[in-house]
Amino acid sequence: MKTYTTDYPIKGDDEKYYHGIFLVALYLLGVDSQGEVTTYSGRADTIFKIKDKTIITEIKYSSKKSTKTIIKEAFKQIKEKKYYTRYKDENPIYLALAFSKNDIDCEFREKLE
Repeated sequence: MKTYTTDYPIKGDDEKYYHGIFLVALYLLGVDSQGEVTTYSGRADTIFKIKDKTIITEIKYSSKKSTKTIIKEAFKQIKEKKYYTRYKDENPIYLALAFSKNDIDCEFREKLE
């Protein structure tokens, strides 16, 4: 797991800002992706595929919480809202992206706990 800290003020103050940057990055890398994918109990932030592997992504921002806490909340939301239901036959991977005031962190999981 990598953490990235920056002294340069490339930061927004809400989740939408980071979600937009993530979608642009995927587009520039040529990755087929969908943003705000509607499920029966909410919307997954981003779902994309790399080498036929589906990745369900939840992006979170908090100016007060640690990135570790934000990541736990992201996986909890994926599980509670069952974003995986439509994709469970594809054995998806789950990605949590966490942004705080000065830190960026991410974690991949093959299964939700």
